[in-house]
Amino acid sequence: YTLLHYAQMVNQKSFAAYNWRAEEENLARYQITKPPDYVITEMEVPCALFWSERDNMASSADVKRLREEVRNLQSVEKVDLSHIDYLWGEHAHEELYQKILTSLSSVV
Repeated sequence: YTLLHYAQMVNQKSFAAYNWRAEEENLARYQITKPPDYVITEMEVPCALFWSERDNMASSADVKRLREEVRNLQSVEKVDLSHIDYLWGEHAHEELYQKILTSLSSVV
């Protein structure tokens, strides 16, 4: 469903929950017939943003928008990873995972 959800957001130019297509299913899951939008400006949880110029799935405009809209942004860090490297990269442990753990330990 992750890829389907991503495709929905790209096709609809929206940032919303997964659309189950059947109004009854959306109603059961969201208590409304259409999936709700994700409203970034209303998020209250502390956030850290990791980004890369090598990530072909996120543009610099996306990063700029997140920096402007996320209210409780604790840190922004540039990493040297391509999009697939975030999950399977040989250097993801040093380049990203350790930094995420450090960020999490500072807010817990």
